Amino acid sequence: MSISLLPASHTSLPAESAYDSLCLQLTTEKWQTRWRAMCIGSGSPKIGGSDTEAAAERWRASPVYDADEVNDMDNVPDNTTLLVSPWMELDASDPWVRHDMGIALRQELAFAAYLSLHIAVLPAPQPSNRAHAPAFARSLHAALSASATLQLAVRIPIYHPGNDFHQPWQTWDLLRTMCEYHPRLSVALDLAPLLPPTLPSCIEAWQAEPISHVFLPASSFISNAKGYPVLPKSTQGLPSLNFILSGTEASLHPKGAPLQPLMDNLQNATYETFEQDPVKYAHYEEAIYRALVDRQDQERIVICVAGAGRGPLVKRALAALGRSKTLNAKVYAVEKNANAWIGLQRTFAREDRVELLFGDMRTVQIPELVDMVVSELLGSFGDNELSPECLDGIETSLKPDGISIPSSYTAHLTPLSSSKLWQEARSKGGRGEEPYVVMFQSVRRLSGDVRECWEFAHPRASTLGCDNGHNVRSAEMVFDIPEAGVLHGFAGYFEAVLYGTVGLSIHPERKEKISRDMLSWFPIYFPIREPLYLPGGSELRVSMWRLTDGKKVWYEWSGEAFLDVGSTGKVNSPHSANLLVPASPTTYAPSSPLVDAVELKFAMDNGGPHPTHFNGKVKIGHTGLHNPSGRSSWIGL
Repeated sequence: MSISLLPASHTSLPAESAYDSLCLQLTTEKWQTRWRAMCIGSGSPKIGGSDTEAAAERWRASPVYDADEVNDMDNVPDNTTLLVSPWMELDASDPWVRHDMGIALRQELAFAAYLSLHIAVLPAPQPSNRAHAPAFARSLHAALSASATLQLAVRIPIYHPGNDFHQPWQTWDLLRTMCEYHPRLSVALDLAPLLPPTLPSCIEAWQAEPISHVFLPASSFISNAKGYPVLPKSTQGLPSLNFILSGTEASLHPKGAPLQPLMDNLQNATYETFEQDPVKYAHYEEAIYRALVDRQDQERIVICVAGAGRGPLVKRALAALGRSKTLNAKVYAVEKNANAWIGLQRTFAREDRVELLFGDMRTVQIPELVDMVVSELLGSFGDNELSPECLDGIETSLKPDGISIPSSYTAHLTPLSSSKLWQEARSKGGRGEEPYVVMFQSVRRLSGDVRECWEFAHPRASTLGCDNGHNVRSAEMVFDIPEAGVLHGFAGYFEAVLYGTVGLSIHPERKEKISRDMLSWFPIYFPIREPLYLPGGSELRVSMWRLTDGKKVWYEWSGEAFLDVGSTGKVNSPHSANLLVPASPTTYAPSSPLVDAVELKFAMDNGGPHPTHFNGKVKIGHTGLHNPSGRSSWIGL
């Protein structure tokens, strides 16, 4: 974080080393005076006949400053932030004033680019001119198009008079949407208005926005008991914000495409990263240990580690055998990666209880039936790294009473808002529908619900189908949207039962209770091609599919948004078209066998029926179908 100073005047600049950077206004009052005389005093440019009007027309044709109309910027640091003239009113009520304001903005930004300044902050749109906000957005878009490098931020107050916290964000949403989510457009959030003691929940909308600056006047600070300046509790309670971050080109969301475990062999560095998670392997060892204790009356135990990698699960299996005092045991370690196979041979060369088998776990021949199969094939969405397909083959080597660790896993989904994440996903090219594994930072969950999509259990109770059809899944989910927001995609999570009450979870509401401090998995992000605005009180219905053609596996997803119908049976909206659909079905939260087993109490999926006040709902929008037939993303079998 860096701190930038906004001095009282251009003549009161501090020593260069006093602050990380400066915020300075480019123009002087003389420029404002001349501009107003030309453009406000002259009336419509169609009306001529005066020297003032002639001067205005010359300026419109070739905008240029007089020397005393701009501040001396020769010695300012390169990282100085330009404050666009505060009187710049791009949403003025008069159309000719708006026209001339656009010319003045482009003139000012052109001079900033000439000075090699990299970022400029525009004054806030006026609440009283909300009807002309599209004109503001159009001028903003033109300014972004005119420069290839200049970054623009729009100063947006945290709320408008009357404690209206909704309109500022809605105005910003209009601006960035009309500017097509331009990667060089951001928010300069103005915290100058005194915040009330309690902030409304809609303030969380800013958590998912690209905030590059925060305006914080010195008067915002108060003294604590020791006399040190601190921010009031209401300001401290704001979502995490970026206070003039340096290195803004860096991604805020480290991400990557899901792994292709069957098609590709993992690199040594990838194994190294996975093995740095002590929580995951401690839970695996505990699950194996408990399974061994439950089978302590058996004369001999046979374990198969499917996908041994460099051997961490094999070591944990041996440790569990020692803890349970199981003396007569055999451990088969199966691995198809020829490079990892070399390390396995060296690691377990002197371990008589371990036998290494090279090959694909789906087809490898194990010398005998086994009591348990242990695998770590889970992905961020549970099954997205083909755990079901991988275990289909190896399960044929299980004894009739054999078990699998994990014994089951579920996929979970929730709607997400994050313009930054959506922009980053779009910048990767493609169709904008490729899933990514992401470490979420600047994101906002639009619903308090996290819905379960489907489950896979092992060993499989049913017989295997043709062309992998038994591993097809689908889900239809309903999410309540309490506050207005923009849907940018969906966040996917998983939860796995290893054995009994031992498990793994990245479910946002349960992970701390099930596998605290686990590092191995980030959530998966399913983007949508075009953002969808969701008003407060709306309902989002999401369809999700896991599909296969016997050669690959892929996901498809879509969403529809609805509002309750009024007492007249119609919604007074030009977009409604009176499209009535049946009311939402009653949906209850699925239980978590891991959480319920230890009687942990916390909110899960809002466990009651969805409110349906009338007999129907009106459709207000929808997404397209994403990734049909796996055209953009798939996992090869």
